[in-house]
Amino acid sequence: MPPSHKSSVPLPLARRLLFPNAATTPRLLSDAPQELNDELYDFLALALRAFVLPWWSKLTKYDKEFLPEIARVVTHAVRALEPRARRADVSGLVLRDVPALLAQHYADFHAARLRLGTSYAAGEGTLAEAFHSLQPHIALTPEGAIRDEYLRQAVERVLQLLLPPQDWNAQAEREIVREIFVKVLIGDVFPRIVQPWFIQKMVLEVLGPPRTALLPRPRPSSPVSSHALLVLFLSAVQGISTACLAAIAVFQRAYHGVAAIHAASKPVTDPARQGISRPIVDLVGEVLTMRARFASAMVLAFLQMCMIVLSPWVDRYAPHVIEEQLCNPNLLLKIVQQGKKLLFPNGWPGPPPVDPTPEEQVVIRESLEIRLAGLLPDAVAPVLIGPDMPARRLTIKSAIDPLTSVACNNHLLILVLDALLLMLFPEMGCDASS
Repeated sequence: MPPSHKSSVPLPLARRLLFPNAATTPRLLSDAPQELNDELYDFLALALRAFVLPWWSKLTKYDKEFLPEIARVVTHAVRALEPRARRADVSGLVLRDVPALLAQHYADFHAARLRLGTSYAAGEGTLAEAFHSLQPHIALTPEGAIRDEYLRQAVERVLQLLLPPQDWNAQAEREIVREIFVKVLIGDVFPRIVQPWFIQKMVLEVLGPPRTALLPRPRPSSPVSSHALLVLFLSAVQGISTACLAAIAVFQRAYHGVAAIHAASKPVTDPARQGISRPIVDLVGEVLTMRARFASAMVLAFLQMCMIVLSPWVDRYAPHVIEEQLCNPNLLLKIVQQGKKLLFPNGWPGPPPVDPTPEEQVVIRESLEIRLAGLLPDAVAPVLIGPDMPARRLTIKSAIDPLTSVACNNHLLILVLDALLLMLFPEMGCDASS
């Protein structure tokens, strides 16, 4: 008989590193597609190989059960986190908490900048110190730097709430898992997302390229014939019929969507869910400084009154739409894949990305200002952001400035992180109050 050959297809890294003795990879999330589970396990395997295996192999080369044991602890924590995420008020975080924190960030930034050089800024020599006096937080130094110990203790408390006693009592494994999270967040993620140029670049990517203006068609110099009039008439009929069919399709889709939401949702009785979308209107008014101009202040007041009138409808349907979009497994899959590419470009932690030069950062800032200034139609822009282009550029500059300080952005990041943790772990709020 011919000799049997083993399959030449190598096993995935997660199978070889985390489950060497298992026939299949266990599911990490119960209702998630298998592709998402594979990506999550691959991300975990890359992190353990990068941050644990180099120093653990120096201690012992023969212990092959340590990394699988850490993977088991992480798997248990993720499975315990899944039902909490399902019960979490995601729409409240997106529609109420984050807009309120952003609006407060803008208001405190403008107030801190006005305090500099006055008697109110006694002992506050920099913008970061003035901002910190308005938003003091135990996780931040007066200079706006994030304290590692705060994040370390937060991760420690999360693991205590997620892990069973036998895994929590394994101090070495628990601390290794904790330090992996702290290393990834403090060392790689947080320093990048608070950079002003990074935020501006992300906004530019979300906005996409500007629309090119359509050039007017040249008029024919020859006299109009009956054939041309017939073609023009038929083209007009075709365009009108296409527009009517598209309008009917949109109406039918909206009607069935509202009917489905109406059948699935219940009347809002929780006071915390009433008026859930109003902070977004307040945020728009704060970002665009609409209260500083009479016309835009009137528009803001009108929008606020509209939100009061539409509040029963919005409070019922907006959370359903938000949770349907954000709780989509495909979105989580894209986030995990993108994070893996950024943190482990070649399977290992790549060198820190090269920051743009000061000249390139200025170009990014100017490109964003021009893009935002031309985003609104000419019929609306004079009322909302200014009567002419210099005034509009000034409004846009004022909208970008509060996100141009790394120290101030650290405050916003920590507050959003606190809101996220309290959404998933309400017990942590009780710990802080006790």
